[in-house]
Amino acid sequence: MKTVLVAINARFEHEGLAVWYLLKACRDKGIPAKVLRFSINDSMQRIWASIMEEQPDVVAFSCYIWNRELVQKLISDLKKARPGCRIIVGGPEVSYDGAEEELRKYGADYVVRGEGKSKLPALLEAIERNNGSFFPADEDDACTGTDYISPFSQEYLDLIKDRIAYIESSRGCPYRCSYCMSSLSRKFILYPPQAIEADISKLTDAGAKVIKFVDRSFNVNEKHALAIWEIVRKFSDKNVTFHFEINADILSETQIECLLDMPAGLVQIEAGIQSVNGRTLREISRVMDVDKAIDNLKRIMKKGNIHVHTDLIAGLPYEDLGSFRESFNRVYEI
Repeated sequence: MKTVLVAINARFEHEGLAVWYLLKACRDKGIPAKVLRFSINDSMQRIWASIMEEQPDVVAFSCYIWNRELVQKLISDLKKARPGCRIIVGGPEVSYDGAEEELRKYGADYVVRGEGKSKLPALLEAIERNNGSFFPADEDDACTGTDYISPFSQEYLDLIKDRIAYIESSRGCPYRCSYCMSSLSRKFILYPPQAIEADISKLTDAGAKVIKFVDRSFNVNEKHALAIWEIVRKFSDKNVTFHFEINADILSETQIECLLDMPAGLVQIEAGIQSVNGRTLREISRVMDVDKAIDNLKRIMKKGNIHVHTDLIAGLPYEDLGSFRESFNRVYEI
């Protein structure tokens, strides 16, 4: 049985993690699989032809907001050209209510919600046994397993020179912001810093220009965050930048001092403010001290050694043009 894992990234310089985790999980179970990589800038015809050239028995798509429409069209065309091919879809865009029904209308045979590293191999084994009705019973959105699994095969490392690599030192999120898919996770797992250091070393040796941590709330555990930041400091001579998504209002004094002591250009941070409207924040279950977040970011900006990126969301409940303008002006103060 020939299985193809399809990644359609937002841009060429980005190399998403999902298919590489899935490839590792399949290989660990002795299941052969192949990764095909594209970006949304590739033509649909090129993507479709490349998949068809493989003559796959199973095609698995990782579906995101930036590639969802393209994936739906590909599913429909693949089913017409190769009706016996089983099509599996996973990723963030299958997690909302009604997503499974919609994807099945296009021709998807299976929709995998939540983490795929255990579910996909089990499903592939069931398909090969001609028992595709079987499906693993893991909870949909729970973070499963506490062991760190490195997705960085040599095949991946050969692709990452001068590009953006992603890595995670934790999985899940303790917050329940209603606009965020991470709020569905029911566990929060920290991975061993020494394992993260080993993978950072692989990525820097392979020539990655930016290493982005995809941890949803990187600094929520002070000890863990400080340990990773001390590891990052060791790579200051590697011409690489590390990106972290933080919760600015919960930065401790020790964490701020650690950031202020970083070599210039080594670290950049992204802080989601989203809105300064208190009623809006309550409605979306966003727990944040806005004033503290802005004050902490101002302290970091003042030193000038770290690039700071902030986020706002337009169109949240109880927001209008006036309140959004207020949020913009507050963030612009930083």
